[in-house]
Amino acid sequence: MRIKVMLASNDSGFIKQITTQAKFNENKMEVLSWVTSGEEIFQRFEEINPRLVIIDKDLDGLDAITCIRRIYSIKKKCKVLVIGGKDDADFMYRLLEIQVYGYVSKPIDIEKINNELERISRDIRRINIEQIQYDASLSMQSLYFWKLMFEKSDMALDLNFLNSIMKSGFKKGMFRALLFRLDEMHGEMPNFKENQFYTDLSYIQQQIKMNTNNYIYEYCYEMIFDFRFNGVLAIINYDKQYDEIIKSKFEDIRRDSEEYAIRHYGMSLTLCVGNGYEDHTKVPNSREEAYSSAWARMKQGTRKVLYYKKTFDIHVSYKQKLERIVEQLKSTADTLNVDEFHNMIKQLFDLPDYVLTEYNSRNYLMNFVDTFFEINGKVLAEHMNVEVEKEYIKKILNYSRTLEDYQKNLEHKFDQMFKILADDAEKQNFRPLRKAIKYIKENYDKQITAETLAEVVNLSPVYFSHLFKKQTGKNMTDYITEYRMEIAKKMLFDTDKTIFEIAVAVGFQDQRYFSKRFKQIVGKTPSEYRKLK
Repeated sequence: MRIKVMLASNDSGFIKQITTQAKFNENKMEVLSWVTSGEEIFQRFEEINPRLVIIDKDLDGLDAITCIRRIYSIKKKCKVLVIGGKDDADFMYRLLEIQVYGYVSKPIDIEKINNELERISRDIRRINIEQIQYDASLSMQSLYFWKLMFEKSDMALDLNFLNSIMKSGFKKGMFRALLFRLDEMHGEMPNFKENQFYTDLSYIQQQIKMNTNNYIYEYCYEMIFDFRFNGVLAIINYDKQYDEIIKSKFEDIRRDSEEYAIRHYGMSLTLCVGNGYEDHTKVPNSREEAYSSAWARMKQGTRKVLYYKKTFDIHVSYKQKLERIVEQLKSTADTLNVDEFHNMIKQLFDLPDYVLTEYNSRNYLMNFVDTFFEINGKVLAEHMNVEVEKEYIKKILNYSRTLEDYQKNLEHKFDQMFKILADDAEKQNFRPLRKAIKYIKENYDKQITAETLAEVVNLSPVYFSHLFKKQTGKNMTDYITEYRMEIAKKMLFDTDKTIFEIAVAVGFQDQRYFSKRFKQIVGKTPSEYRKLK
């Protein structure tokens, strides 16, 4: 693979010289872009994704130092070769501070340029080989970190085996998950399109790791850290006798780390603590509890140590209400009923705090988000990058500091998508179809005719029959029958109901006719199909 190069200079003579005389090809490099100003670098940077930027000190617009700092903040592995004057000591000192890869002074000696290109090419390829080897080792460690942290299983991973794979020093004792959660202090949503979600947090993450080591390393058998896009997730393992001492250090770790985060990033830090367990297979429980505390911070506040504490068991009536709200939210994904969506969101966020701040409430909400994109993904894909938008919605959760902020940001994003879908539905006449399909799904056990559906969507039977066939590729009778058979197949596998009971449950009064249609569509009789389970 060739090394991508960007040239940044307003000196056309220099550009002509370097592009005609420098040995890019021999060093397996390819010049993909020439820009003349600092602003242009970042207009093209994401598209080009260069591994080497050759930048002229005398650049239009943004100065070279600012550009180099910004390049490194976006892509740390990018090499920067600077072209400048011989006698500019102050400029060269500032370059030393930010550690550019190389410097060549004007007038250009093409031999020096070629020597630099050869050195850069050699280093990049060496780093790539080392990275592949390192990644292979790291992937195994990462795999088992995730197994330990996320997989609930009765099959316990042996600690000795984990230690051999992860190069760790776990011992029998207490295991606890910590989540260091960073928040923007101004509380505004970053601009996703400008890649602000991916601010390089590696320095503060290293600081968190260092502070944790400084305060509790002497009490721990092992500490494993995983850097996340919005903070740090850690497992600590220690002798139970040190539990209170270690917990007493958490606020010191949080405070010292936050001082750095505020000074350099304008971000606050909340330390979310899961319960401690003497069984290492319970680490996923501790991890869930830490995340539950992070979710609860939107009501309990940030910039503190939050311990997981299940104060109340959610009453069954609230669970049922939560489930009903989410099911009705899902139906709005089908019907595109914006008013109903806002009504259900209001009902959701009007639930008591102790219900909303339970982590399962978040999971219910994410389940609705997934359903929304399953139903509408194809249409939305014509107007936006669906994966980017799904990621955006999940980031709304992570960048909101209060439930009020979260509700506002969530509704705003869905309003945008509902408008896109509504406009598209108007053009395609999908709204009547959606309404009809929703009716079929809710009433498949009753008699449904073309006239019934036409009345539901307020269109003439003849016109709607034509519209239905055009948009689904099937006539209404076939569509209804096939949907009923899908329900019947599930009931044959999942219940002990008789064939007659299943026939009635999916809208057939005659078992013999049901069995005949089932075989025509599925290829087997209901009894034969049931034997397949």
